[in-house]
Amino acid sequence: IGYREGIETGKLESHQQGFDDGYNTAGVRMGCAVGELKGKAAALLGATELGLIRTGASNVQQLREIIDELDNIDQTTLFEPDLDQVRHEEEHHGNGNIDAVVSKILTRHEACKRLLTDLHARLDALHVAIIAHSTSN
Repeated sequence: IGYREGIETGKLESHQQGFDDGYNTAGVRMGCAVGELKGKAAALLGATELGLIRTGASNVQQLREIIDELDNIDQTTLFEPDLDQVRHEEEHHGNGNIDAVVSKILTRHEACKRLLTDLHARLDALHVAIIAHSTSN
């Protein structure tokens, strides 16, 4: 293999490994968390709309709000940021304020993780309230 072919092969292998690592560590885990929450919320909402579970209007409204919040999660902040790529892009195409850009991206990512944690807790509490309401009537 010549020099150019070796460089191209190295790039492809490196990119594929980076993709595989990112997909396996961040993408799947966070994507599954969002999907699980959406599925649980949609199942509860569907059961209430079909009359399988009786609950108050405020619980139904809260379910709809949780679903809306899940639908509005920004996918770019959901996954672990590739800080090497961010730094490279900022060095070559940005205004030179690398630390501020990295800090902003990490802050948005952490806020997204906190939002998922909050939505999970709210949905779990709402689930308990809906079941309690349904069994008491």
